[in-house]
Amino acid sequence: MASDLTTDRRTVPDFETWESPETRIRWERGLAIVAGMVGVVITFVLLWSLIPLSAEKDAKPITGQATPVMQAQAQPPAAGGAGLQPTAAPAATTAALPAQQGLAGVSRQFPNVRRGPAIDAQIVRNLSQGQKVDVVGRSPDNQWLQIVSPDNPRERLWVSADMLDVTGDPRTLPEVRP
Repeated sequence: MASDLTTDRRTVPDFETWESPETRIRWERGLAIVAGMVGVVITFVLLWSLIPLSAEKDAKPITGQATPVMQAQAQPPAAGGAGLQPTAAPAATTAALPAQQGLAGVSRQFPNVRRGPAIDAQIVRNLSQGQKVDVVGRSPDNQWLQIVSPDNPRERLWVSADMLDVTGDPRTLPEVRP
């Protein structure tokens, strides 16, 4: 009977120490896997918020209005008058300037293309280095150039003037107020 009461020490679990070298390795591996998954999720969220993947579908294209251009219309000579009378161009013609009336520009690096002529305006996309664009207007302070969007010819966007090499004098472009 006395032998029944005595138990072998090896068969009784040791409740004073819950760790063994094997359990420590398992915990470290598990924590490393969880930390790696959290790092991947954080990286994905940061990239998702910083990189614009596509243009917003609800956003209206912002186009500037060029100042009215005076054009001469041929009229029959009046009894005591001149043959050409200056008249204001129709508003529909000045609102959507064709690309042929502007200047050609080439991007220097990878400039941001924005919705407005300001550093805090929404970035729509980037131009690639050496990409050719049509420049159709300028800001009143000559710091920004209005271009025809490479994706949508009816949309007008803005690029910083120092990021484009323009063939011709940008000061000859119409001044566009946003």
